[in-house]
Amino acid sequence: FSMDVYARHRSYVGKYSSLLPDDEMVIGRTGGQTVPGYDLDSRAGVDVKYDWNLGKAAFDISYYGIHQGLAQSPGRFRRGYNGVDVLFSAASKPHVSNFIFDVDGGYRFANERRGDADKLLLNEHDFNLDARLGGLIYGNDKVMLDFGLDMAGYTGHVLDAKAVLYATPRYIFDRGRFKADLGLKIMGSTIDSSEPTDFWKDAKEQVVYPDVDVRYSVLPEYLVAYFKAGGGSYLNSLSSIIERNRFAVVASHNDFRPTYHMGLCIERISLVAGFEGSVGRHFSWNLNGGYYNYASGILSALMCFSHSGDSGSDVDPEYPEISYVVPGIEYAEYQKAYASFDARWDSERFKADAVVTYTGAWGDAFQTSVYALKPAAVTGNVSLEYNYSRRIFVGVNCEFSTAMKGVKSPLTVPGYADLGLSAEYVTSRNLSFWIKGGNLLGMTIARDLVLAQTGPYFTLGICLNL
Repeated sequence: FSMDVYARHRSYVGKYSSLLPDDEMVIGRTGGQTVPGYDLDSRAGVDVKYDWNLGKAAFDISYYGIHQGLAQSPGRFRRGYNGVDVLFSAASKPHVSNFIFDVDGGYRFANERRGDADKLLLNEHDFNLDARLGGLIYGNDKVMLDFGLDMAGYTGHVLDAKAVLYATPRYIFDRGRFKADLGLKIMGSTIDSSEPTDFWKDAKEQVVYPDVDVRYSVLPEYLVAYFKAGGGSYLNSLSSIIERNRFAVVASHNDFRPTYHMGLCIERISLVAGFEGSVGRHFSWNLNGGYYNYASGILSALMCFSHSGDSGSDVDPEYPEISYVVPGIEYAEYQKAYASFDARWDSERFKADAVVTYTGAWGDAFQTSVYALKPAAVTGNVSLEYNYSRRIFVGVNCEFSTAMKGVKSPLTVPGYADLGLSAEYVTSRNLSFWIKGGNLLGMTIARDLVLAQTGPYFTLGICLNL
């Protein structure tokens, strides 16, 4: 039995660069209006774990809060998001019994208040449960049944309830160099919504999806080939959208067209294949590529508004009266392919990691009602870290991305390279001091699409373990 009490807080209070499209619909090229703001993120809770002969269980209850504010024209944006999370899990131990079980779930009640011009109030109830039952039938062969549900309901400004249920019978076997997990996912959803007509509501759901993971050791311990196939319907809750973009406006009305984005992502099929391997004790790599086909997939998007409050989303892309923009998401029917390479070096004193991904998206029916953006074509990250006697750590990293371009408009969010340095001094097992600097190239980095880092920044910190 063990119990942990934990708390963390991350905050920024200062200036933001609020960006607008220029005459050619490029975000941030002409600089932005500097506005005061804040972004506070807090979590505190209790984690309990219990272990017995045949299994283990865990329970966690915590408070989670996001508080944000921006003083920008035409009105102030303020968000207070307060939630209580309850998580639980129980699982059997491997190699103790032929019967296998694994259950985990969670519930969140959250309240979002927005003090901008809309004065919105939204209550969120989010519940999920995933279970796996089965057993060994011959050697290492297993017959399993996965099942679960994901539910989200809203009251207040939006009256809405959605649920997705699934069951996946699967057969798992291990033949030494050849391993396979063969499943067939059966899914269905139910929707009770006051939302206006939205694209995802017209998208066709499937009932059956593949759920397959096959691996073959070409050179045991040195080279493995793998293949995965999947798909399904997934809820996009208020909390998951805020996690995607912390300043996203999820629901708006008043003078604006009603825009509610808590919908369904419907992935018809996904196919991924690749190779992973290692050379010696320290170097490993992974090369893979994949294809995704969405009946209703998520795209980052901007909602553009004029001084009058009219949305610029359904007008000519050369819309001349845009006075401010806010980040959001949009659903579209499209296809995506990617290729990715990841290489790592891990030794006692030196670590290095480099990953680069190319993504292409296309579709004849990019049905969008706002300024939706295609994924950036090239993204990646390179990091290096050296330590002296596990006491002094020095690192450099660079995260980069090419531009995100509009699906049906010339809107562009420029690419960037975020170069950073870090250092940490460990005084004891319980105490260390660190410093981190970022955006040392002074680029306009619009990760939140319309709120940018426009200059170098430095953060000082203390790590205390009790």
